[in-house]
Amino acid sequence: MKRIMTITLLALSFLGAYELGTDSWNKYTVFNPAERVLGMTYPLSWITPDPLILHPIYEDSSKTFGSWDQIIDFGGTDLSSLIVAQYIPYSFPQRWSVGMNFVMYNGPNPTKRTDIVFDYQFKKGTFNAFHTDNTQTLKLNNATSYHYINSNALNFNYQLAKKLKLSGGLDFQIIEQEEAIIDTQRHYDANHEFLQLGYMISQPFQLYAKFEHQYFQNDDIQNTMIVFRPGLKYTKGIFMMHLAMRISPNKFFPIAQLKLHPGPFFLETYAKVRNPIFILRQPGYPYYGIKSGVDYQGERHKLKVEVEFTYDNTGIQASNNQGPIYIPENFYMLNTHAEYHLYLQKVELYLSGNYHDNFNSVHYFYHPEVAAFSSGFIFHAGLAEGKLLLDGDINAKYIIHDDPDSVNFDPITMRYYAPSEVDRVGDWKINLKLIAHISTFSISLNLSTPIKASKNMDWHLYEGIYGSSDLKVGNTFYAGLNIQWLWWK
Repeated sequence: MKRIMTITLLALSFLGAYELGTDSWNKYTVFNPAERVLGMTYPLSWITPDPLILHPIYEDSSKTFGSWDQIIDFGGTDLSSLIVAQYIPYSFPQRWSVGMNFVMYNGPNPTKRTDIVFDYQFKKGTFNAFHTDNTQTLKLNNATSYHYINSNALNFNYQLAKKLKLSGGLDFQIIEQEEAIIDTQRHYDANHEFLQLGYMISQPFQLYAKFEHQYFQNDDIQNTMIVFRPGLKYTKGIFMMHLAMRISPNKFFPIAQLKLHPGPFFLETYAKVRNPIFILRQPGYPYYGIKSGVDYQGERHKLKVEVEFTYDNTGIQASNNQGPIYIPENFYMLNTHAEYHLYLQKVELYLSGNYHDNFNSVHYFYHPEVAAFSSGFIFHAGLAEGKLLLDGDINAKYIIHDDPDSVNFDPITMRYYAPSEVDRVGDWKINLKLIAHISTFSISLNLSTPIKASKNMDWHLYEGIYGSSDLKVGNTFYAGLNIQWLWWK
């Protein structure tokens, strides 16, 4: 059996796959400041592997997991595939795993990438290393840009004593960006190292000190960031407090975070710091937020509501005859999410919705999607005396977003931009997912189509809505097939 698994994993290593799953084809590529890489404008998901293989979940038994998605996009008759493989041998109390993710996405924004992760845990610490080779393409109304990313990282932590822990890591990225329209190229090299020492005073108290060094260089500029951050964390019962100080050679920022979680209700308020964006010559700056909501899970009902409001006290670097100047540019951002589930005997009904708004769009961040609402039901059935299990999910989704014909993209600053009075449009989608389980093997069918009564069949198959990760082509009808195998020793 081990020989078969080894041969299978080696065979998979020669195949390609894609990054975008079928559930994310209706989402925009958004360069969110909360999810970008340290000191850069790139999304973290472009630089690091999928969390499934990056953070393995160890059990007492070993496991081998394999997943293969095959997608047909009828709009361009393109084939795309996603292959994930993970192997965790039995080695308790030491644990180790190897994960691989292979991507070949030939849809509106073609992507080719390979992710390899090695994770090792022992009694006093952990060791994690990964390599990502990613070619990311963005096709929009005004331009097409290509991003060739080579990312590598090594992280560890070690328990020096009962109450003393040391952790650290280093990563480096080599990025080449090419614009097809104006035929220009840019090169970026970045590396980041950190070392952190933590001390547990008592069960609720923890002291730590973190030192970071970041270096960035492109064809025009280079910059270095050095930061020292001491902090204190206190966690007990429904209360959590985090106090820290971000100290750099030029300035320092206080950091504070308070959380209350009594029962299903939660409230969080914070004052944090966004790291500088080297590519834009933007210094670090503070931002403030408040988050509240309800997270309730009962026997027949599930309710989750989350509202987050943030204020960014940002700015940009510019210059005049007297030299460099700093221009303040503050903005507000609102994110809301709500979902409700009703559990019946073999059926689950659900409603969900998201709303996002920037009250003052800024130079490096823009979110094309305003709101999305979904409604559907999940059903379960057992056949062949329970040996064959069927799960199905049918839902309709309505997306409100800015008119893509008015939205452009700047590949230098990695941001969308649109006029202040851009029109907003709405689009419908219908999605179906059917999964068949036989023991540890499952196969599923995924279908998605835009819906508009005034359009003919050619529109549904070859044009579709403007609700996908690319604002030019849109999300046409597609079909996907997923196969998974989970083997336990």
